Amino acid sequence: MHYARPDHGFGPRVRPAAFARAGLDRPLVYGNADMAADLDLRGTLGYPDRRFCLFDEADLPPVLARATYVRAMLRGGKFFVPIRSGGFASDTIVFDTGSSEIPLHVDLAVWKRLTGRATTDAAPAAITGLAWGQPFTLAGAPAAAPVMLGEGELGPITVFTNPDAPESFADWPMRTEGVLGNASLWDGIVILDLTERMRFGRVA
Repeated sequence: MHYARPDHGFGPRVRPAAFARAGLDRPLVYGNADMAADLDLRGTLGYPDRRFCLFDEADLPPVLARATYVRAMLRGGKFFVPIRSGGFASDTIVFDTGSSEIPLHVDLAVWKRLTGRATTDAAPAAITGLAWGQPFTLAGAPAAAPVMLGEGELGPITVFTNPDAPESFADWPMRTEGVLGNASLWDGIVILDLTERMRFGRVA
């Protein structure tokens, strides 16, 4: 699919409210006079270098129809999902597809609650890497209780924190307590329902 950017010389932009009965969150539409000569082509739909599927709910493939969903929220361009573990519960955890190696990354105070540890000294796991060009080292330890996404258990979870930036999520412009990455979801299918339902779906 092709995505037209404003600097491509395309015409005026409009904002449709829906596509094929599915609500879209303020997409941009660009006019292209060159398409007028092709009566079989009305336009293109997509994202930069990405593909997506759009289904009427009744036409969902059976594997996707089996998904279990939890409510989600979209705030500040971030997709928030609810998790709980032991006595901890939060709906301010961002699902981040870019955090592939990290099951769950939280600030230090939340890490202590989730792992039952008083300090990151002798933490049994570590991840090192670069974020926005800056090196980082995360300390990890198993969650003391199962980590739940809605009513579904995410399995054995190692929770990570950055001892050098113990309140990095607290500094975000919207209330955020951590990031849920892909590591605990690799063996399944994830559905981000960005319609008015705003749901996170999972096929284990």
